[in-house]
Amino acid sequence: LPDLGPLIVPPKDHLLSGYYKISRHYGYSLNYVLNTLNYEAIIITEDDLEVSPDFLDYFQALYPLLKYDKTLWCISAWNDNGIDKKIDRQANLLHRTDFFPGLGWLLTRTVWNEIKDDWPQAFWDDWMRKPEQRRDRACIRPEVSRTGISPEVIIS
Repeated sequence: LPDLGPLIVPPKDHLLSGYYKISRHYGYSLNYVLNTLNYEAIIITEDDLEVSPDFLDYFQALYPLLKYDKTLWCISAWNDNGIDKKIDRQANLLHRTDFFPGLGWLLTRTVWNEIKDDWPQAFWDDWMRKPEQRRDRACIRPEVSRTGISPEVIIS
């Protein structure tokens, strides 16, 4: 069962306890799906994420690439620089990036098992962007985002 006990949040972060809850939830969930249920990979989404009609097709098409290309460590459905008037509207255009985009992403059990022992208490996405986790590997991200953030929902 997940740890639902009290969180240890430093006094300076008391207003940020939601980030501690999210990190604990992600750590438990990723480990449960990948190591207890023994799935090879997982698609991670957030409760405020809106997905495109081809969201699952996108990951299904790119999963073999992630599985066999050892220079990759994740596939993301999000383009951080995907401003509508600034992108090439080719839906099949992909990019390698050193920056962890998040916001709808695919992770393998192999990579999870490399990073799980150092999983952070909070701010997991910032932690994922550090070179120690990336290990000189790249993420694939689309030119045209397959996800967007709902403006009505904030950290819960």
